[in-house]
Amino acid sequence: MIVSAVIQRESKVVYNYLKILFFSTPKLVLLCINFTKDMQKPILVFKIGTSSITDIKGNLDEMVVQSVAKQLATLHKDFHIVVVSSGAVGSGKKFIKNYSGKIEERKAAAAIGNPMLIYKYAEAFAKYKIPIAQSLCERGHFSDREKFLQLRATYEELWKN
Repeated sequence: MIVSAVIQRESKVVYNYLKILFFSTPKLVLLCINFTKDMQKPILVFKIGTSSITDIKGNLDEMVVQSVAKQLATLHKDFHIVVVSSGAVGSGKKFIKNYSGKIEERKAAAAIGNPMLIYKYAEAFAKYKIPIAQSLCERGHFSDREKFLQLRATYEELWKN
């Protein structure tokens, strides 16, 4: 199970928990690796930025999405994978008339672009028979212990399947 975690822009505190350790390509950055005693596989968290998966016009670069899926599929048997993906706003802003980047326009663009992005990920990972899931992570998931434990339990449930 590949879980795509969409981190909202205002949730900068999340990035304080994640550190780049050892893996980086132009399209994919490993943010952290977490080994826990009770898990069968370690967790890898990857960040994919908007400019890595979209062209200048905001169109998703399907070849890049396919390449990312291929790379992560090779790791899937040995690791639990989390993909922190940008690109929803970039993909959707071309559908917002006179887009200027105001918060309501960014949210509207994300609402349009997110399903397009998730569809492309699902399509790419399906070639490797890997289902995907999506979770929206906000500041509260990392600053409130109860919410964090609920989020962790959700991911663990996804990884069982």
